[in-house]
Amino acid sequence: MSRADCIREGIVKARAAGIVWGKAGVLRATANKAAADAHAALLRAVLFELLTAPSHSKRKTLADWHLTDLAQKLNTRGLQTRTAKPFRPMTVKRLLDRLPDVVKAAKAANNAKSSAGFKCAIGVDAPMNVTEVVTGMNELLANSKMGTPKA
Repeated sequence: MSRADCIREGIVKARAAGIVWGKAGVLRATANKAAADAHAALLRAVLFELLTAPSHSKRKTLADWHLTDLAQKLNTRGLQTRTAKPFRPMTVKRLLDRLPDVVKAAKAANNAKSSAGFKCAIGVDAPMNVTEVVTGMNELLANSKMGTPKA
């Protein structure tokens, strides 16, 4: 059997099992983006707090912040990624890329030595402590198809 025949046979088996190519992939991508945006929104206040902490207050650009340090601090607080895994530097970078307003507010707060402007940007009802963030993450994961995070 040639390689092409093996591929054709695999496609037939996959379609028989209900795998759909094309539109279904776009729908899954849209759902994944929405879930990632919701998870990032839960971490807004925590990220802002970490980015304006004294150890990061002298940093003005995203490149100046050490993503490894931020990932370790998020993991130390018991926070997890959307897929219930520990944070890694690249995950933190993608999270910060998803929240440019937090990065901008952190830069402004570090310049002004004040975090008052951020509360206006994220709204009054944003979670401001780790317990609220973890509770929100657990609810988000329970409502998604990814399951609940490990304690």
